[in-house]
Amino acid sequence: MKVGLYLQDRTLQGKKAEKEFNRVLESVNAANLDLFVFPEHAYSPFNDELYSLNLCDYSDGETADTERIEDIVLEISEKAGCPVVFASSDSHDMIYSYYANPNAADDETYLNFYVKHIATSFSAFEFSDYADMPDNLYAPVLYKGYRIGRTICYDSTQPLFSRAFGVNGVDIIINSTGGHVDYKKWSYYQKVRAIENKCFTLCTMGYSDATARNISYVFGYDPCGRQLKYSILNLDRSGSTSRNLPGKVYIFDINKEIFHDILKCKSFENDEYLNQPETLNKNQDFVIRPDALSNILSKSKKIDTGLYLHKYNDKNIIIAYCREKDILKPELVASMLYSEKIEKISNKRYIIINEWNQLYDSFYKGVLSNVLKVRAAENFCAVILKSNDLQKCYQVGNCKNSQTIKLVNGAFGIDLSRTTGPEALWKNKEGLGVRKEWRKGYEVLLKHILYKANDK
Repeated sequence: MKVGLYLQDRTLQGKKAEKEFNRVLESVNAANLDLFVFPEHAYSPFNDELYSLNLCDYSDGETADTERIEDIVLEISEKAGCPVVFASSDSHDMIYSYYANPNAADDETYLNFYVKHIATSFSAFEFSDYADMPDNLYAPVLYKGYRIGRTICYDSTQPLFSRAFGVNGVDIIINSTGGHVDYKKWSYYQKVRAIENKCFTLCTMGYSDATARNISYVFGYDPCGRQLKYSILNLDRSGSTSRNLPGKVYIFDINKEIFHDILKCKSFENDEYLNQPETLNKNQDFVIRPDALSNILSKSKKIDTGLYLHKYNDKNIIIAYCREKDILKPELVASMLYSEKIEKISNKRYIIINEWNQLYDSFYKGVLSNVLKVRAAENFCAVILKSNDLQKCYQVGNCKNSQTIKLVNGAFGIDLSRTTGPEALWKNKEGLGVRKEWRKGYEVLLKHILYKANDK
Protein backbone atom coordinates (compact mmCIF):
# COMPACT_ATOMS: atom_id res chain seq x y z
CA MET A 1 0.00 0.00 0.00
CA LYS A 2 1.41 3.38 -1.03
CA VAL A 3 0.60 6.01 1.59
CA GLY A 4 1.30 9.69 0.95
CA LEU A 5 2.02 11.87 3.99
CA TYR A 6 1.53 15.57 3.30
CA LEU A 7 3.86 17.90 5.19
CA GLN A 8 1.60 20.85 4.41
CA ASP A 9 2.98 24.38 4.23
CA ARG A 10 0.55 26.42 6.31
CA THR A 11 2.47 29.66 5.81
CA LEU A 12 0.70 30.10 2.48
CA GLN A 13 -2.39 32.28 2.61
CA GLY A 14 -5.39 33.14 0.46
CA LYS A 15 -5.24 32.35 -3.25
CA LYS A 16 -1.68 30.99 -2.97
CA ALA A 17 -2.82 28.42 -0.41
CA GLU A 18 -5.80 27.38 -2.53
CA LYS A 19 -3.70 27.10 -5.68
CA GLU A 20 -1.13 24.96 -3.88
CA PHE A 21 -3.86 22.76 -2.38
CA ASN A 22 -5.31 22.03 -5.83
CA ARG A 23 -1.87 21.50 -7.36
CA VAL A 24 -0.92 18.93 -4.74
CA LEU A 25 -4.20 17.03 -5.11
CA GLU A 26 -3.70 16.88 -8.88
CA SER A 27 -0.19 15.47 -8.33
CA VAL A 28 -1.47 12.92 -5.83
CA ASN A 29 -4.20 11.86 -8.24
CA ALA A 30 -1.67 11.38 -11.03
CA ALA A 31 0.62 9.37 -8.73
CA ASN A 32 -2.07 6.72 -8.09
CA LEU A 33 -1.52 6.61 -4.33
CA ASP A 34 -3.60 4.27 -2.19
CA LEU A 35 -4.08 6.71 0.70
CA PHE A 36 -3.34 10.39 1.25
CA VAL A 37 -2.89 11.82 4.76
CA PHE A 38 -3.20 15.44 5.89
CA PRO A 39 -1.78 16.89 9.13
CA GLU A 40 -3.82 18.17 12.05
CA HIS A 41 -5.43 21.58 11.33
CA ALA A 42 -5.07 20.92 7.62
CA TYR A 43 -5.74 23.73 5.18
CA SER A 44 -8.40 23.33 2.50
CA PRO A 45 -10.49 25.86 0.54
CA PHE A 46 -13.40 24.66 2.70
CA ASN A 47 -11.85 25.71 6.02
CA ASP A 48 -14.10 28.68 6.77
CA GLU A 49 -17.15 26.50 6.29
CA LEU A 50 -15.70 23.56 8.23
CA TYR A 51 -14.95 25.80 11.21
CA SER A 52 -18.61 26.89 11.27
CA LEU A 53 -20.05 23.35 11.26
CA ASN A 54 -20.81 21.01 14.17
CA LEU A 55 -19.41 17.49 14.19
CA CYS A 56 -22.05 16.38 16.70
CA ASP A 57 -25.10 17.58 18.64
CA TYR A 58 -24.17 19.93 21.47
CA SER A 59 -25.88 20.49 24.81
CA ASP A 60 -26.68 24.10 23.91
CA GLY A 61 -29.14 22.80 21.31
CA GLU A 62 -26.91 23.09 18.27
CA THR A 63 -27.36 20.11 15.97
CA ALA A 64 -24.79 18.16 14.03
CA ASP A 65 -23.72 19.04 10.50
CA THR A 66 -22.10 15.66 10.01
CA GLU A 67 -23.43 15.09 6.50
CA ARG A 68 -21.97 18.34 5.21
CA ILE A 69 -18.59 17.64 6.80
CA GLU A 70 -18.62 14.21 5.19
CA ASP A 71 -19.55 15.67 1.81
CA ILE A 72 -16.54 18.00 1.99
CA VAL A 73 -14.07 15.26 2.92
CA LEU A 74 -15.49 13.01 0.21
CA GLU A 75 -15.01 15.81 -2.33
CA ILE A 76 -11.38 16.19 -1.25
CA SER A 77 -10.95 12.45 -1.65
CA GLU A 78 -12.45 12.54 -5.15
CA LYS A 79 -9.95 15.23 -6.17
CA ALA A 80 -7.06 13.22 -4.70
CA GLY A 81 -8.18 10.10 -6.57
CA CYS A 82 -7.82 7.96 -3.44
CA PRO A 83 -9.10 7.74 0.15
CA VAL A 84 -7.93 10.52 2.44
CA VAL A 85 -7.36 11.16 6.12
CA PHE A 86 -8.30 14.78 6.70
CA ALA A 87 -7.98 16.51 10.10
CA SER A 88 -9.83 19.69 10.99
CA SER A 89 -11.96 21.19 13.78
CA ASP A 90 -15.58 22.23 14.18
CA SER A 91 -17.37 25.30 15.55
CA HIS A 92 -16.65 24.23 19.16
CA ASP A 93 -12.97 23.57 18.45
CA MET A 94 -13.49 19.82 18.53
CA ILE A 95 -10.52 18.44 16.61
CA TYR A 96 -11.24 15.41 14.46
CA SER A 97 -9.70 13.16 11.85
CA TYR A 98 -11.98 11.96 9.07
CA TYR A 99 -11.32 9.02 6.79
CA ALA A 100 -13.24 9.01 3.51
CA ASN A 101 -13.27 6.47 0.68
CA PRO A 102 -15.93 7.33 -1.91
CA ASN A 103 -15.20 4.12 -3.82
CA ALA A 104 -15.24 1.72 -0.87
CA ALA A 105 -16.06 -1.90 -1.61
CA ASP A 106 -18.77 -3.66 0.39
CA ASP A 107 -16.22 -4.98 2.89
CA GLU A 108 -14.38 -1.64 3.20
CA THR A 109 -14.93 1.49 5.28
CA TYR A 110 -16.73 4.34 3.57
CA LEU A 111 -16.52 7.02 6.28
CA ASN A 112 -15.00 7.02 9.76
CA PHE A 113 -14.00 9.71 12.24
CA TYR A 114 -11.76 9.97 15.32
CA VAL A 115 -11.90 12.76 17.91
CA LYS A 116 -8.88 14.13 19.76
CA HIS A 117 -8.63 13.54 23.52
CA ILE A 118 -5.89 15.81 24.94
CA ALA A 119 -4.29 19.15 24.04
CA THR A 120 -7.70 20.29 22.88
CA SER A 121 -10.54 22.56 23.97
CA PHE A 122 -13.19 19.87 23.51
CA SER A 123 -12.19 16.29 24.24
CA ALA A 124 -13.75 13.01 23.17
CA PHE A 125 -13.92 12.35 26.91
CA GLU A 126 -16.67 14.97 27.13
CA PHE A 127 -19.16 12.86 25.22
CA SER A 128 -21.79 11.86 27.76
CA ASP A 129 -21.82 8.32 26.38
CA TYR A 130 -18.03 7.94 26.10
CA ALA A 131 -18.14 4.69 28.12
CA ASP A 132 -20.18 3.17 25.28
CA MET A 133 -18.06 4.64 22.48
CA PRO A 134 -14.72 2.76 22.38
CA ASP A 135 -15.98 -0.03 20.13
CA ASN A 136 -16.98 2.56 17.51
CA LEU A 137 -14.37 5.26 18.09
CA TYR A 138 -11.52 2.75 17.83
CA ALA A 139 -12.99 0.59 15.10
CA PRO A 140 -10.25 0.11 12.47
CA VAL A 141 -10.70 1.48 8.98
CA LEU A 142 -10.87 -1.43 6.55
CA TYR A 143 -9.18 -0.88 3.21
CA LYS A 144 -7.50 -3.21 0.72
CA GLY A 145 -7.12 -5.91 3.36
CA TYR A 146 -5.48 -3.52 5.83
CA ARG A 147 -6.80 -2.47 9.24
CA ILE A 148 -5.95 1.18 9.96
CA GLY A 149 -6.14 3.25 13.15
CA ARG A 150 -5.74 7.00 13.56
CA THR A 151 -4.70 9.35 16.35
CA ILE A 152 -4.19 13.11 16.45
CA CYS A 153 -1.03 14.87 17.62
CA TYR A 154 -0.62 14.67 21.43
CA ASP A 155 -2.86 11.64 21.68
CA SER A 156 0.23 9.69 20.59
CA THR A 157 2.02 10.76 23.79
CA GLN A 158 -0.36 8.69 25.93
CA PRO A 159 -0.24 5.00 25.03
CA LEU A 160 -3.84 3.91 25.45
CA PHE A 161 -5.21 5.93 22.52
CA SER A 162 -2.98 3.94 20.16
CA ARG A 163 -3.34 0.73 22.16
CA ALA A 164 -7.13 0.84 21.73
CA PHE A 165 -6.45 0.31 18.02
CA GLY A 166 -3.66 -2.16 18.74
CA VAL A 167 -5.94 -4.59 20.58
CA ASN A 168 -8.19 -4.44 17.51
CA GLY A 169 -5.37 -5.86 15.41
CA VAL A 170 -4.53 -2.87 13.22
CA ASP A 171 -1.75 -3.03 10.65
CA ILE A 172 -1.09 0.74 10.60
CA ILE A 173 -1.64 3.62 13.03
CA ILE A 174 -1.56 7.06 11.43
CA ASN A 175 -0.94 10.20 13.49
CA SER A 176 -1.81 13.66 12.16
CA THR A 177 0.19 16.27 14.12
CA GLY A 178 -0.09 20.05 14.04
CA GLY A 179 3.64 20.59 13.67
CA HIS A 180 6.75 22.15 15.20
CA VAL A 181 7.36 19.51 17.85
CA ASP A 182 10.66 18.27 19.23
CA TYR A 183 12.12 15.66 16.86
CA LYS A 184 13.63 13.51 19.59
CA LYS A 185 10.46 13.22 21.66
CA TRP A 186 8.17 12.67 18.68
CA SER A 187 10.38 10.03 17.08
CA TYR A 188 10.45 8.13 20.38
CA TYR A 189 6.67 8.13 20.69
CA GLN A 190 6.06 7.02 17.10
CA LYS A 191 8.67 4.25 17.32
CA VAL A 192 7.36 2.84 20.59
CA ARG A 193 3.73 2.93 19.43
CA ALA A 194 4.81 0.72 16.51
CA ILE A 195 6.66 -1.72 18.78
CA GLU A 196 4.00 -2.14 21.45
CA ASN A 197 1.13 -2.47 18.95
CA LYS A 198 3.05 -4.70 16.51
CA CYS A 199 2.10 -2.47 13.60
CA PHE A 200 3.42 0.23 11.29
CA THR A 201 3.17 3.83 12.46
CA LEU A 202 3.10 6.89 10.21
CA CYS A 203 3.07 10.53 11.26
CA THR A 204 2.87 13.79 9.34
CA MET A 205 2.67 17.43 10.36
CA GLY A 206 1.93 20.92 9.17
CA TYR A 207 4.47 23.73 8.87
CA SER A 208 3.24 27.15 9.92
CA ASP A 209 6.01 29.15 11.61
CA ALA A 210 9.37 29.83 10.00
CA THR A 211 10.66 31.28 13.29
CA ALA A 212 9.74 28.28 15.47
CA ARG A 213 12.55 26.55 17.36
CA ASN A 214 11.31 23.13 16.22
CA ILE A 215 10.54 22.43 12.58
CA SER A 216 8.17 19.79 11.22
CA TYR A 217 8.81 16.24 10.09
CA VAL A 218 7.33 13.01 8.81
CA PHE A 219 7.97 9.68 10.53
CA GLY A 220 7.44 6.04 9.64
CA TYR A 221 8.32 2.90 11.63
CA ASP A 222 7.81 -0.80 11.10
CA PRO A 223 6.63 -3.20 13.85
CA CYS A 224 10.26 -3.82 14.86
CA GLY A 225 10.79 -0.11 15.44
CA ARG A 226 12.91 0.44 12.34
CA GLN A 227 12.56 3.62 10.31
CA LEU A 228 10.77 3.18 7.01
CA LYS A 229 12.24 4.38 3.75
CA TYR A 230 10.28 6.86 1.68
CA SER A 231 10.30 8.69 -1.62
CA ILE A 232 9.21 12.25 -2.29
CA LEU A 233 6.57 13.07 -4.87
CA ASN A 234 7.83 15.54 -7.49
CA LEU A 235 11.27 15.98 -5.96
CA ASP A 236 12.55 19.50 -6.67
CA ARG A 237 15.84 20.53 -8.24
CA SER A 238 17.65 20.65 -4.92
CA GLY A 239 17.37 16.88 -4.74
CA SER A 240 16.97 17.03 -0.97
CA THR A 241 15.39 13.98 0.60
CA SER A 242 15.19 15.41 4.11
CA ARG A 243 12.11 14.47 6.16
CA ASN A 244 11.35 18.13 6.94
CA LEU A 245 10.55 19.79 3.61
CA PRO A 246 7.36 21.92 3.81
CA GLY A 247 4.89 21.34 1.02
CA LYS A 248 6.18 17.91 0.07
CA VAL A 249 4.32 14.61 -0.15
CA TYR A 250 6.27 11.69 1.31
CA ILE A 251 5.38 8.27 -0.03
CA PHE A 252 5.75 5.22 2.23
CA ASP A 253 5.28 1.76 0.72
CA ILE A 254 3.68 -0.44 3.40
CA ASN A 255 3.59 -4.21 3.06
CA LYS A 256 1.99 -5.99 6.00
CA GLU A 257 3.17 -9.33 4.64
CA ILE A 258 6.66 -8.55 5.99
CA PHE A 259 5.20 -7.92 9.43
CA HIS A 260 7.31 -9.16 12.35
CA ASP A 261 6.52 -9.67 16.02
CA ILE A 262 9.07 -7.61 17.96
CA LEU A 263 10.14 -10.66 19.95
CA LYS A 264 10.92 -12.54 16.71
CA CYS A 265 12.72 -9.76 14.83
CA LYS A 266 16.15 -10.72 13.56
CA SER A 267 17.49 -7.18 13.41
CA PHE A 268 16.87 -3.90 15.17
CA GLU A 269 17.69 -0.26 14.65
CA ASN A 270 19.52 1.33 17.56
CA ASP A 271 17.96 4.10 19.61
CA GLU A 272 19.02 7.29 17.82
CA TYR A 273 20.01 8.77 21.19
CA LEU A 274 21.38 5.61 22.77
CA ASN A 275 24.58 7.32 23.87
CA GLN A 276 23.09 10.47 25.34
CA PRO A 277 25.21 11.67 28.29
CA GLU A 278 24.33 10.28 31.70
CA THR A 279 23.71 13.03 34.24
CA LEU A 280 23.18 13.52 37.96
CA ASN A 281 20.07 15.09 39.42
CA LYS A 282 20.64 18.29 41.36
CA ASN A 283 17.87 17.17 43.68
CA GLN A 284 18.42 13.56 44.81
CA ASP A 285 15.79 12.91 47.46
CA PHE A 286 15.58 9.14 46.93
CA VAL A 287 18.74 7.08 46.39
CA ILE A 288 18.23 3.52 45.24
CA ARG A 289 20.65 0.69 44.55
CA PRO A 290 19.66 -1.68 41.72
CA ASP A 291 21.24 -4.60 43.58
CA ALA A 292 18.97 -3.86 46.57
CA LEU A 293 15.66 -3.82 44.70
CA SER A 294 14.53 -7.20 46.04
CA ASN A 295 15.23 -5.98 49.57
CA ILE A 296 13.19 -2.81 48.98
CA LEU A 297 10.26 -4.81 47.62
CA SER A 298 10.36 -7.21 50.56
CA LYS A 299 10.09 -4.27 52.95
CA SER A 300 7.28 -2.64 50.96
CA LYS A 301 3.56 -3.32 51.29
CA LYS A 302 2.28 -5.50 48.47
CA ILE A 303 -0.95 -4.00 47.14
CA ASP A 304 -1.55 -6.22 44.14
CA THR A 305 0.38 -8.36 41.67
CA GLY A 306 3.50 -6.35 40.82
CA LEU A 307 2.25 -3.32 42.75
CA TYR A 308 3.93 -2.13 45.95
CA LEU A 309 3.77 0.79 48.39
CA HIS A 310 7.08 1.96 49.84
CA LYS A 311 6.95 4.56 52.62
CA TYR A 312 9.71 7.12 52.42
CA ASN A 313 9.64 10.13 54.74
CA ASP A 314 6.37 11.92 53.92
CA LYS A 315 6.12 10.32 50.47
CA ASN A 316 4.23 7.22 49.37
CA ILE A 317 6.30 5.65 46.61
CA ILE A 318 4.25 3.43 44.30
CA ILE A 319 6.43 0.76 42.71
CA ALA A 320 5.20 -1.02 39.58
CA TYR A 321 7.27 -4.14 39.00
CA CYS A 322 7.33 -5.52 35.45
CA ARG A 323 9.11 -8.71 34.49
CA GLU A 324 10.95 -8.66 31.19
CA LYS A 325 8.69 -8.28 28.12
CA ASP A 326 5.67 -7.22 30.21
CA ILE A 327 7.05 -3.69 29.94
CA LEU A 328 6.05 -3.79 26.25
CA LYS A 329 2.37 -3.89 27.27
CA PRO A 330 1.28 -0.34 28.11
CA GLU A 331 -2.07 -1.51 29.44
CA LEU A 332 -0.34 -3.70 32.02
CA VAL A 333 1.78 -0.77 33.24
CA ALA A 334 -1.25 1.52 33.29
CA SER A 335 -3.33 -1.04 35.19
CA MET A 336 -0.88 -0.67 38.09
CA LEU A 337 -0.36 3.10 37.98
CA TYR A 338 -4.11 3.72 37.67
CA SER A 339 -5.15 0.96 40.08
CA GLU A 340 -8.25 1.69 42.16
CA LYS A 341 -6.37 0.16 45.09
CA ILE A 342 -4.02 3.15 45.31
CA GLU A 343 -6.59 5.84 44.51
CA LYS A 344 -6.96 7.06 48.11
CA ILE A 345 -3.24 7.10 48.88
CA SER A 346 -1.97 10.67 49.18
CA ASN A 347 1.34 12.26 48.21
CA LYS A 348 2.21 9.52 45.74
CA ARG A 349 5.41 9.17 43.74
CA TYR A 350 5.91 6.52 41.04
CA ILE A 351 8.76 4.22 40.03
CA ILE A 352 8.60 1.47 37.41
CA ILE A 353 11.06 -1.43 37.74
CA ASN A 354 11.77 -3.64 34.74
CA GLU A 355 13.88 -6.69 35.57
CA TRP A 356 15.37 -9.21 33.11
CA ASN A 357 17.26 -12.41 33.77
CA GLN A 358 18.91 -12.26 30.37
CA LEU A 359 18.85 -9.19 28.16
CA TYR A 360 20.36 -9.29 24.69
CA ASP A 361 22.43 -6.26 23.80
CA SER A 362 20.77 -5.73 20.41
CA PHE A 363 17.29 -5.86 21.97
CA TYR A 364 18.24 -3.30 24.59
CA LYS A 365 19.85 -0.93 22.09
CA GLY A 366 17.16 -1.24 19.44
CA VAL A 367 13.97 -1.65 21.46
CA LEU A 368 14.12 -1.47 25.23
CA SER A 369 16.10 1.77 25.48
CA ASN A 370 13.34 3.57 23.56
CA VAL A 371 10.49 1.84 25.40
CA LEU A 372 11.81 2.63 28.87
CA LYS A 373 12.39 6.29 28.03
CA VAL A 374 8.84 6.56 26.72
CA ARG A 375 7.42 4.81 29.81
CA ALA A 376 9.14 7.47 31.92
CA ALA A 377 7.77 10.29 29.75
CA GLU A 378 4.18 9.13 29.31
CA ASN A 379 3.81 8.32 33.03
CA PHE A 380 6.03 11.12 34.42
CA CYS A 381 7.90 8.71 36.66
CA ALA A 382 11.29 7.12 37.17
CA VAL A 383 12.05 3.85 35.35
CA ILE A 384 14.76 1.46 36.50
CA LEU A 385 16.14 -1.34 34.35
CA LYS A 386 17.90 -4.21 36.10
CA SER A 387 19.48 -7.22 34.42
CA ASN A 388 22.49 -9.38 35.15
CA ASP A 389 24.91 -7.06 33.39
CA LEU A 390 23.05 -3.79 32.85
CA GLN A 391 21.46 -1.23 35.17
CA LYS A 392 19.83 1.95 33.89
CA CYS A 393 17.58 4.66 35.30
CA TYR A 394 15.49 7.13 33.32
CA GLN A 395 13.52 10.23 34.20
CA VAL A 396 12.19 13.16 32.19
CA GLY A 397 12.22 16.90 32.74
CA ASN A 398 9.09 18.97 33.08
CA CYS A 399 8.97 19.26 29.28
CA LYS A 400 9.22 15.45 28.97
CA ASN A 401 12.80 15.48 27.63
CA SER A 402 14.52 12.19 28.40
CA GLN A 403 17.25 11.99 31.03
CA THR A 404 19.53 9.03 31.75
CA ILE A 405 20.60 9.05 35.41
CA LYS A 406 24.23 8.31 36.17
CA LEU A 407 25.03 5.38 38.45
CA VAL A 408 27.33 6.55 41.26
CA ASN A 409 28.77 4.16 43.82
CA GLY A 410 26.22 1.56 42.75
CA ALA A 411 23.18 3.84 43.23
CA PHE A 412 20.83 6.13 41.31
CA GLY A 413 19.79 9.48 42.80
CA ILE A 414 16.14 10.06 41.83
CA ASP A 415 14.40 13.43 41.89
CA LEU A 416 10.98 12.57 43.35
CA SER A 417 9.52 15.93 42.35
CA ARG A 418 9.49 14.58 38.80
CA THR A 419 7.79 11.29 39.60
CA THR A 420 4.24 12.45 40.34
CA GLY A 421 2.79 10.08 37.76
CA PRO A 422 -0.78 10.27 36.45
CA GLU A 423 -1.56 13.17 38.78
CA ALA A 424 0.93 15.29 36.82
CA LEU A 425 -0.98 14.77 33.57
CA TRP A 426 -4.59 14.76 34.67
CA LYS A 427 -4.98 18.19 36.19
CA ASN A 428 -6.44 21.42 34.88
CA LYS A 429 -3.80 23.01 32.69
CA GLU A 430 -4.68 26.38 31.25
CA GLY A 431 -3.52 26.67 27.67
CA LEU A 432 -2.45 23.02 27.44
CA GLY A 433 -5.87 21.49 26.82
CA VAL A 434 -6.07 19.01 29.69
CA ARG A 435 -8.66 18.75 32.46
CA LYS A 436 -8.59 16.80 35.70
CA GLU A 437 -11.98 15.19 35.13
CA TRP A 438 -10.81 13.66 31.82
CA ARG A 439 -8.81 11.10 33.81
CA LYS A 440 -12.05 9.18 34.44
CA GLY A 441 -12.47 8.75 30.69
CA TYR A 442 -8.89 7.49 30.38
CA GLU A 443 -9.60 4.92 33.08
CA VAL A 444 -12.75 3.85 31.20
CA LEU A 445 -10.61 3.34 28.10
CA LEU A 446 -8.08 1.32 30.13
CA LYS A 447 -10.81 -1.06 31.30
CA HIS A 448 -12.01 -1.46 27.71
CA ILE A 449 -8.49 -2.30 26.51
CA LEU A 450 -7.86 -4.76 29.33
CA TYR A 451 -11.14 -6.52 28.49
CA LYS A 452 -10.27 -6.68 24.78
CA ALA A 453 -6.70 -7.88 25.48
CA ASN A 454 -7.86 -10.60 27.88
CA ASP A 455 -10.57 -11.69 25.47
CA LYS A 456 -8.00 -12.71 22.85
